[in-house]
Amino acid sequence: MLALSEKQMLIQALGLVVVDEVKLAVAPIKERIAQFEKMLGDLPLGRDGADGKDGVDGKDADLDAVAELIRFAKAEGETFVREYVQGALQGALRALPKAERGEKGDKGDKGDKGDPGENGKDGRDGVDGADGRSVSLDDLHAHVADVIAKALGDIPRPRNCTGGYIDRAGHLFLAFSDGSSSDLGEVVGKDGKDCDLDVARSQVAAFLSALDKPRDGRDGKDGADGLGFDDLQLEFDGDRLITFKFIKGDSVKQFHISFAIPLYRGIWAQNEYELSDVVTRDGALWIAMRDTKTIPGSADSDWKLCTKRGRDGKPGERGPSGPSGKDGRDGRDLTQLGPDGSKW
Repeated sequence: MLALSEKQMLIQALGLVVVDEVKLAVAPIKERIAQFEKMLGDLPLGRDGADGKDGVDGKDADLDAVAELIRFAKAEGETFVREYVQGALQGALRALPKAERGEKGDKGDKGDKGDPGENGKDGRDGVDGADGRSVSLDDLHAHVADVIAKALGDIPRPRNCTGGYIDRAGHLFLAFSDGSSSDLGEVVGKDGKDCDLDVARSQVAAFLSALDKPRDGRDGKDGADGLGFDDLQLEFDGDRLITFKFIKGDSVKQFHISFAIPLYRGIWAQNEYELSDVVTRDGALWIAMRDTKTIPGSADSDWKLCTKRGRDGKPGERGPSGPSGKDGRDGRDLTQLGPDGSKW
């Protein structure tokens, strides 16, 4: 059911539609009447006709008939005159020749802008509408419930498998949540026949007897002599690398093993260091955690602090006095010097 405000808006919209339709229907009639008035105005004025002949003398009037005519004129005269004039006007309009369409005239000059019209009068106040009904929470709940139910009803329900069974013919059927079912075909096989072991043995024996019997292959070539401990040599580079060399004739195989032994490399300098190299920087001892070119103590450094720099020691005791120095040269006599530094 529409609310009161919606009904009012609907009535106003219908009213506007009716007014527009009436204007469209009346417009041709107004235009036709204007054409008729223009045609009547364009007709030439009639000229005075010739004097008519004198009529015969009238008879004395019947006073009763005159009185009756006056009463009729008072009662029906206005309607009679209106109908007579309307009929005469329609007859005159029908007798007029049909107007022909004239040639299109030249476009007139654009007229001056007219003065603004006066403001129209305020319209009449509308009729007060009926009091609206108050809405309770129960009404809202019912309306919201209907909307939710409709929205949920439009959502397609998922089709889920709810169960299954196997019929007597061995077919598997699945049941779904929408009430439908599906036949997946035969899943129970027929009983098999008992196996005859003697027949199976004879078939296997016949199959094996048909296979080609394997023959001995040719002897392979002798392999090369292996390397033993007598061919082993160990070399040490004096640092942390040991090399295992197996030498036999022109054949040489070697393997390298490096031990991460800490080795002191002195004061750090911009160079490439290996794992476990130890350096000194800023009075502290650092060890490399991997092969690196980074600076010890910097961000993302590959060095780890081993020994922190120690504090400065306390001043030692005062030592004994040293031996006396040699005598210095004799000084110059400044009493005989002039202002310019010359001696006098």
